[in-house]
Amino acid sequence: RFTFVRSNFRYLQNWMRYHGVEQLDGILADLGVSSHQFDEGELGFSFRFDADLDMRMNKRGGETAADLLNRATEEELTRIFKFYGELNCARKLAAKIVKTRSEKPIRRVNELIEIAKPFVGIS
Repeated sequence: RFTFVRSNFRYLQNWMRYHGVEQLDGILADLGVSSHQFDEGELGFSFRFDADLDMRMNKRGGETAADLLNRATEEELTRIFKFYGELNCARKLAAKIVKTRSEKPIRRVNELIEIAKPFVGIS
C-alpha cells in the first residue's frame, strides 16, 4: 500500500491526524537535491567547501544566493530564514547580514558561514 502526499513535510502530522493515520511504515521523500550538489564545491550548496555563493539548481536561471543576500531587505531575509530555514534567530541573522553587506558584499560560502556561526550553532 502506498499513499502519495504532495505537501511540505511540516504538514505531515496534520495530514495524518485529518485522515486518521496513526503510524507510518516508511516515508519516501524527494528532497529536491542530490548528493552531487553537496559533493561538488563549485555549486555553492555545500558548507564543506568555499565557493561562490550560488545555490542555483540551474546555473542559467535566476539570481544567485549571493545576489539575494546582497539585495533583499532585512524583512525579506527574515521571512526567508524563518519560513524556509525554520530559524528562530531569523531576525538577528538577517540584521547581521544587512550590517555586514553594508561594509562589503557577501560573495562566498565561507563569508556566509562566518556571519551565521553565532546564530546557527556552527563550530
